[in-house]
Amino acid sequence: MLCRPGRPGPTTFGGSVHRVLRPALLAGLAAVVLVMAGCSGEVRRGNGPLQMGGDGGELCIPFGTGRDLTYGDDALRNSSPVPVTIESLSLFRPHDVRLVDARLLPIENTTLIGSWSQWPPVNPEATRVWSKGVKAQGAHVARSQGDLNLVLHLVATSRDAGFEAVHVKYSIGTRTFVASTSIRFRVKQSCFDPDIQ
Repeated sequence: MLCRPGRPGPTTFGGSVHRVLRPALLAGLAAVVLVMAGCSGEVRRGNGPLQMGGDGGELCIPFGTGRDLTYGDDALRNSSPVPVTIESLSLFRPHDVRLVDARLLPIENTTLIGSWSQWPPVNPEATRVWSKGVKAQGAHVARSQGDLNLVLHLVATSRDAGFEAVHVKYSIGTRTFVASTSIRFRVKQSCFDPDIQ
C-alpha cells in the first residue's frame, strides 16, 4: 500500500496545558525565602511546532503469516527554526498490538513507505531510503529536513488488533509537547469485511 502525503496539518490533539511548578528554596543570613519557579517543565498537547497526521480516517491491513507489521502512513515536519528532540513514542488505545521500534525516513518522490504485513518492509520505496533512516526516539528533527516518514515496527498478538493514534512526545529546550497522528490503524483477518468500523 502506498500513500502520497499532502502537507501534514497541525495536530488537533487536546489543547490543554499542564504546568509543573518547582519550588526553589533560597536561604539568607536572616531569612528563608520560598520562591515558586513557574513554567519549568510544562507539557503542551498539540499546537507545537511538530506537525503530524493529515486527513485522518482508518487504515486496515490483513493479518499476514507473521505477527510483525510495518506502519508507515504518517509524515511529520518541524515548523520551528529550532530543532526538536523526540523523547518517546506510544500507541494511543492499543488493542492486541505493541510498538517494538520506530524510525524516521526521508520521503523521496512524495511517497510514504506505507503499511505492510511484514517487518522490515521490502517494497521499493522502503529499500530505496532504508539506509538513510534513523531511530525515532532521541532523534533531532530540524526544519531543513522537510517532511519525514514515521515508520513503526509493530507486533500484533491477535488477528483483530489496532490503535487509535500514535503519540509523539518531543521537546525544545525545557518545553515538552505531545503531537498525535490522525489515522486509526486496524489489523483484521480480512479488510473487506463490511463490519469494519
